[in-house]
Amino acid sequence: MSHVVIGTAGHIDHGKTALVKALTGKDTDSLPEEKSRGVTIDIGFAFLGDNATIIDVPGHERFIKNMVTGVSTISYVMLVIAADDGVMPQTREHLDILSLLGVEDGMIVINKIDLVEESWLDMVIEDVKKLTKGTFLENASIFKASAIKGDGIEKIKETLIAVIADRKEKVDKGYFRLPVDRSFSVKGFGTVVTGTVVSGSVQKGDSVEILPGGIEAKIRGIQQHNEETAGAKLGERAALNLSGVSTEDVIRGSHIAAKNYLNSTMIFEANLNLLGTAPKPLSSRTRVRLHLGTGEVMGRISLLGSAEIEPGGNGFVQVFLEKEVPVAVKDKFIIRRYSPPLTIGGGVVLKLSKSRYKPKDREIYELLKVINEENDVDTAKMLISRKNGNGIDEQELGVELGIASEKALNLLKELEKSSLILAIGQGINMRWYGADSLTELKESIVSKIARFFEENPVSVGIKLSEIKELLECSSQAFDFIIENLSDEKKISKSGALITLRGGESSDTEEVEEAITSLRYSAATSSELAKNLGKENKEIYQLIKRLIQDEKVIRLDGDLFIHTTLIEELIAEIEKHFEKSGELSVSDLKDITGVSRKYAIPLLLYLDENSVTRREGNVRVKA
Repeated sequence: MSHVVIGTAGHIDHGKTALVKALTGKDTDSLPEEKSRGVTIDIGFAFLGDNATIIDVPGHERFIKNMVTGVSTISYVMLVIAADDGVMPQTREHLDILSLLGVEDGMIVINKIDLVEESWLDMVIEDVKKLTKGTFLENASIFKASAIKGDGIEKIKETLIAVIADRKEKVDKGYFRLPVDRSFSVKGFGTVVTGTVVSGSVQKGDSVEILPGGIEAKIRGIQQHNEETAGAKLGERAALNLSGVSTEDVIRGSHIAAKNYLNSTMIFEANLNLLGTAPKPLSSRTRVRLHLGTGEVMGRISLLGSAEIEPGGNGFVQVFLEKEVPVAVKDKFIIRRYSPPLTIGGGVVLKLSKSRYKPKDREIYELLKVINEENDVDTAKMLISRKNGNGIDEQELGVELGIASEKALNLLKELEKSSLILAIGQGINMRWYGADSLTELKESIVSKIARFFEENPVSVGIKLSEIKELLECSSQAFDFIIENLSDEKKISKSGALITLRGGESSDTEEVEEAITSLRYSAATSSELAKNLGKENKEIYQLIKRLIQDEKVIRLDGDLFIHTTLIEELIAEIEKHFEKSGELSVSDLKDITGVSRKYAIPLLLYLDENSVTRREGNVRVKA
């Protein structure tokens, strides 16, 4: 049986706390000030059987902040309305908050029926029906009760027990997360926090992360309904005893989560709904109070795609918070006017960001439209395409979609089957790239290499690092495409240098034969061009191909010689050193039959490649 978290809601002094006591036997007003004033100030907790927790919330307008904390994680509500007062301001405001937070089920309790006549009660019920028309409580059961005298309490209790028994499991995001609503210290145990598990599960002994701040802690113990337990799962209330942290490290509004799954941010994009009762349209830069999870933070709203949002309307916005808070995609939130405080709307988080978007940025607007449809497949496709050559891994996609890494990984594998994306790397280094993005990156690399050689016609190659600096992509994607281009014989690699491959093989063979025929009388590219009747630029490109293929070597002075001749020369030099310990310029001229013009560049090459070593005017064996 699933655990159910039930919340109360309604105006001050309508009997919410008395109703909870009548149902459970517990007075949830535990603060001395609450006792003395007879007013609920903070949230209180009571248990209904083994599988339900009731969270009682304050009804006074000054304590709406605490009310939102209490109902932020409930799945069922008891909207309490006093028969003698009827519908009041916080009745309406609480119902608006519940609707904006996505609560989908509940009951309506008309309390204090012992104080009114039946005819008056009928009018109150009619007002309640008008209030709830078009809301999730439109068809909710209406119960008549007196919490003080006990009238109707058993029927309410029976209904709640039936609701608990029939409750279905929520959709689980897969990673552990608990928004903290209380934090305190217990002598002999240390820091204890309470909250509702909104996704995943946790076990005693697990390591977790406290956000914001990213502080690591360990679960020393877990309690449910004041009993020790080995673990807690989605939908359950839990008290966690944390080791390694103080109560200052974890406060109301903090989140306890599995490590590396939840992020904190100061900027996010959202779909915002403005209540029809909002006093005026919402414009950009409006300062508001935001209620996210169990916490409150100040922030400003920047509209995307429109100048303002009319009461009753909705639109995409970028939210700028005044401090970092834990946020996940698909989180619901409430906004209230800064001063005087009033609930004016709420929304759902669509995307986390690090920078500001322009109000008329069409690209982000279109992305938010896709995300807002809540189709993970389409959203994943668009998110991956936006990554261009940087790709994405399952954890990053999980954060973007508000799901666990394991679920994101399964989604990526399904998309890979359709050839829309491609995986590069292995294991923890694997990332996924849009197929179109890789094609565009490939074309860009070829284009930049070609442009380089147009601007540098005498260069033998461009460094890989120089090309990489011109691109915005991961090293992983860059290396993959370079290897792909090399396999397709569109480029040639020689160490850290690359060049485009082009021209017919017969052209390179003609140049190779010309260089070979000159023996040790190495030629420049211009001399070869003249001898072969070709353009110098064309000859140089062909020579570069021969260099890439390790058939030709470049000597000092832009002279080119065939590799086999160098190998022959080294063999001759070795024979010379067997007879003599020294090698002079004249000796090399005798060995090669060339003039000093060609002998000196040959000797420099031999020195640079540790075949010989210069000592004064002669060379010795290196």
